[in-house]
Amino acid sequence: MSSEYKLSTVSSTVGLPRFIKESSCPDNDKLTNLKQWEVTKDDETRSFFVYIPPQICDKLLSLENATVTHQIFSRILIGIHGYGGQPNHEITKWRTTAVALQTIIIAPRGTLTESNGRLGWNANDCCGDPVTKNVDDLGFVYGLIDIVLDTLLAGNRDQIEHVHVIATGFSNGGFMSSLLGLQIERLPKLVGIVPTGGYQYELKLYNNLLTEALPLPMMAHHGGNDGVVKPDGCCNSGGSNPKSNCPLDIGINQPACASVHTAFEEWTKINGCSSTSVIETYESNTGQNRKLGERQFEHTCWTGNECQAHTELCVWTNEGHSWGWEFPGVELAQTWMEKVYLAVESKSAVEKEPVGERANSGFKIDTATALSISFVVTVLFALRYFVVHRKTGWTPEEKEQ
Repeated sequence: MSSEYKLSTVSSTVGLPRFIKESSCPDNDKLTNLKQWEVTKDDETRSFFVYIPPQICDKLLSLENATVTHQIFSRILIGIHGYGGQPNHEITKWRTTAVALQTIIIAPRGTLTESNGRLGWNANDCCGDPVTKNVDDLGFVYGLIDIVLDTLLAGNRDQIEHVHVIATGFSNGGFMSSLLGLQIERLPKLVGIVPTGGYQYELKLYNNLLTEALPLPMMAHHGGNDGVVKPDGCCNSGGSNPKSNCPLDIGINQPACASVHTAFEEWTKINGCSSTSVIETYESNTGQNRKLGERQFEHTCWTGNECQAHTELCVWTNEGHSWGWEFPGVELAQTWMEKVYLAVESKSAVEKEPVGERANSGFKIDTATALSISFVVTVLFALRYFVVHRKTGWTPEEKEQ
């Protein structure tokens, strides 16, 4: 997919360094100081936010006219809000992850549904006006990635091959991040997806990837008590006056319900898994966040075995549909994201290094080192269930869908 979006928020009087500082490097790391980026296409204006962790900001702003390389940044996390949500919800949720992993967050803003004032996405089975009006949200997300990379890399396009992208989202954003992963012509540099509270129902999408042999790391999360995007799936209820069995007409065009477990099984096929196994864990809040009391988060995770790409589903037994601002699996997902980034970065380092130079003692990562990293990644994936996961954030005033 090509993009015709143009950045419209940088003027000649402001200049690029000042624009980056004022929009995406907030003073004292206060998210309320972030300013949106705006892009235009065919007289349409859309917007998104970019959060750059302080350490990366310092490096970018100290360069002045120097060349920006992948040593400055190479990781991007796309956070897609739910129906009725806002971009800052995703940035709030994932900021600690961005700082820990040195990952830039891009949080796009959806399209307004005029009847209820909610922002949303055209993600096939959800939600609102973006679906009925067939808004090209895939094109928008593809376009904003190009815009951000061109802007931050100052046109140094040969560095883009070193950048790796993980997409996540909640509810309508979960549908959207799942849809990004199920494209045959995928978002460039997409190396993994983490859909939460939403997934794709159309089995043809999964079959297309299976036919094309396009594996992709995938970690899905869903609430066991979700009454909006039901874990058993949303579909047409049939009868003389058919409607969806879920709110907001989610999945109304689907003749049969596809459960979150069905979607997981489809991903195990795409990623070439030989079998699946289940691990049941019970984790509690550490009490470090004083806004939250002690609370248990029972969840069960299914993991694909001997996969070409890591495949996992975690169902949070007693959770509903309220992960707009907060998500009990942030640290669980962060550990997974780090391993995905490390694995692809070590592989990329070996593939890009000229063969003649690999024997030199100065080569930073040789094949043996890369294999060692891959082994460590595999072990850490297995051990990560024993990590204590802390729940951060606060209860949203309005449920995001």
